[in-house]
Amino acid sequence: MKKIAIIAITALALLFPEPAEAAVKAGQVCKKVNQSATSNGKKFTCVKSGKKLVWRASAVPQPASTPTASATPSPEPIKTEQRQLEITSSSAAKIGTGCSFSGTHVGLLEGPAQCKEANGQKIWTLIAKENDSVASRAYRHVLEKYLAAPEGNLAMDIRMDPNTPDWGKKIEKGMFAGARFWGTSPSGSAPVPTLISADLKWWPAQLDALNYSGKEEYLKRIAAGTCQAGFHGGPNPFWSFAFREANCVTNVGFKQVPAHEYTHYAQAVLSGSLNSQKPRVPWMEEGLASFIGGALGVASDMGTDLRFSWASDLRGNLVAVDFFSKDERSVYESPKWGSIYPVGAIATEGLVALIGMDGVLKYYAGIKDGMSADQAMVNAFGLSVSKAAKLLDGYVISVSSMSEWSLAKLQSEWESAKKS
Repeated sequence: MKKIAIIAITALALLFPEPAEAAVKAGQVCKKVNQSATSNGKKFTCVKSGKKLVWRASAVPQPASTPTASATPSPEPIKTEQRQLEITSSSAAKIGTGCSFSGTHVGLLEGPAQCKEANGQKIWTLIAKENDSVASRAYRHVLEKYLAAPEGNLAMDIRMDPNTPDWGKKIEKGMFAGARFWGTSPSGSAPVPTLISADLKWWPAQLDALNYSGKEEYLKRIAAGTCQAGFHGGPNPFWSFAFREANCVTNVGFKQVPAHEYTHYAQAVLSGSLNSQKPRVPWMEEGLASFIGGALGVASDMGTDLRFSWASDLRGNLVAVDFFSKDERSVYESPKWGSIYPVGAIATEGLVALIGMDGVLKYYAGIKDGMSADQAMVNAFGLSVSKAAKLLDGYVISVSSMSEWSLAKLQSEWESAKKS
């Protein structure tokens, strides 16, 4: 009987299940605080509102949406374009501008420089003193003396034909550069005239005003040659510059000539030979004038690459330095004489690199004090004139063959020569 009753109750439960919970709406009365219910996908919570319990909709947390990864465009490769540099020639070089031939040396007012490759570009770059070559060390000595000298108040007497072409102004500037460098035309001293003209008719009256005894001979010389320049010593010294054709003013011979000719005056003053005969060593006299003339090219507005020109000229004019050691007529009249300018310029470049300008001044002071050329050279350089020439000849040959001795090599050869 009990078994029948249980089955009957189960059957009734299946036939009449509990009714589903009525739909819940916000604000309706509920029975128990915190009771929850879900209706139509919304969740409700029973809360107390005043004295009543009511349903309040709860925020149903939404699943966090996964953002769709948007395709990020790849950055375009950075184009590394080299900055376009202004290219300047060796005759007009400027630090930071482009150049054409690596290793080319120039002399600037900022210091010695060379064409150097950096980041795939060739650029004019200053040479650090510890990296000096023979050429840059010699130029550094010249520049230091030039910049240390006072700039103005020089006793100069420029007598220029007003019809002189533009080259006349460059001669004038070069003469002032030479005077500033050597310091032998100080303010208050008697100025030495500088005569400048391309017109043959201008010269006679100027030479008469100087009471120049060699007037007729000089007029014949400038009439016969279109490119004439020189320093004339004696009781009434003067300089003359007579360039009568355009091709006279385009090469290194012209570009170094004002400071070159001023140097001859300085040599005479420093050695005490302005009005008297003193020992002369041709390669030292002409070589030093040519070297200083080239080194002061930038100060003369004549270009920054005159040393490069002298080195280039060596290749067709190579003569042993010692050939120019003797102060003899046979040397001056030799067909080899024209080679003294590039050979002497590079030889004295080596000498100046070793002993500086102080050593040069010491040499001329020795001559002034009555020393022979050999004695003065030993006093300043540690070698006789002939031994100095042979040492410097090795350096000249190395420049001519485009395999220049390093500064260390020249110094080593010099020390060895002094011990021999």
